[in-house]
Amino acid sequence: MKKYKLLSHTPWIIFPISIIILLIMKTNIFFKLGINFEYIHNLCSFAAIISFLNNLGTESAQTIITKAPIIVGIVTLLLTILFGPIFCSYICPFGTFQKLIRKIGIKLGIKSRKLPNNIHKFLKLIKYIFLMFFILLISFKSVSLYMNLDPYHAFIRIFYGGITLSGGIYLLIVTLLSLSYDRPFCNYLCPYGAFFNIVSFKRVFKITRNPDICIDCKICDKSCPVNINVSSLDTVDDVNCLGCNSCISNCPKENAIGLKTNFTKVAIFTALIIITFFSITLFSNLSNITTANNNLEVEEQTMNSFGKHNGKGKNRKEISDETLNAETTKIEEPIPSDSLIYNDGIYKATVDAYRPNMVVQVEILNNTIIDIEVLEHNETKSYFEYVSPKIIEQILSNNSTDVDTVSRATYTSNGIKNGVDACLEQAIK
Repeated sequence: MKKYKLLSHTPWIIFPISIIILLIMKTNIFFKLGINFEYIHNLCSFAAIISFLNNLGTESAQTIITKAPIIVGIVTLLLTILFGPIFCSYICPFGTFQKLIRKIGIKLGIKSRKLPNNIHKFLKLIKYIFLMFFILLISFKSVSLYMNLDPYHAFIRIFYGGITLSGGIYLLIVTLLSLSYDRPFCNYLCPYGAFFNIVSFKRVFKITRNPDICIDCKICDKSCPVNINVSSLDTVDDVNCLGCNSCISNCPKENAIGLKTNFTKVAIFTALIIITFFSITLFSNLSNITTANNNLEVEEQTMNSFGKHNGKGKNRKEISDETLNAETTKIEEPIPSDSLIYNDGIYKATVDAYRPNMVVQVEILNNTIIDIEVLEHNETKSYFEYVSPKIIEQILSNNSTDVDTVSRATYTSNGIKNGVDACLEQAIK
């Protein structure tokens, strides 16, 4: 039991470290050290998974699987399949925050409460509805709408700024409920927890109770933060089990409750890891080869085209110079007024990025975007300064918002792109 008691202290070690990192994020220290803020943010396992889903279908998705945020996400998923949602149990700062508020409630003499079992069973379905809504937002690249309401993000934004009114109100409600109830957000409202619960549905290691040793004291039931009646079960198969092992660490009888597994499942799991690893490696290599072949094919077609129309014997440099001159001439040619799509002028639009109320200004001349400026924003300064020049340069170079987002900076990139799109809609003739 001692090892489980030691393990139970893990959240209280990770929590202050998380708060310190969040406070440092508000400064320029990470950037001065050459570390990307969003890279740090995506070390949150769920954010890493969202980062990958948001980049599906883009050039970034071909290489993102080799980067640390996605590695963190994959490792967390594998551990979740093994032991259950350990991110929720040991790492999530908001889960620990709710536990802290409950401890404060005990110190204040506030009685611990649990909902009747029938109501509890009904309410815990809500988080799965939220998860479906969350997936829908991901498909429309609109996750920021939920993040502005979500108490998890409101809690994080307390430390580095940008908390919204709706998020703050939601956070206050969850905080007040946490004085009496164990982890109310985790139990009933958290879509992230619902996701990890589904992933761990057939977890390899399960909590089991030995009825021959159990003295039926029901301490395990009282210590469970998600209201599972462990004392009535031989094996805990409840999908909502957090895998926090509170029932094990608080049990007064040695070996009455423990973790057990089926070695056949371990063998299957190991095989799946190996297959997944080689599949990812193969996918990454094929993507790189395809990209290289496409680039080579385009280059050969360009050279053959110039060789055919301009004569033979020209070297690569001469052809490149002619290409540049041709493109320059094409841009400088006046565009007939009847073929213009956009009215010339300067346009402004207000959109939501990672945080709300980003004001984007676009200047258009002869159907060309000649300038983009973000006049106002609520993003973290150091983070914004890293992202905006890259995405703006891409849009200006392509004269279009049909460009990839900056890797690991999806929300701010999409905010700028959406702002430019809104300005272009205003400029349409």
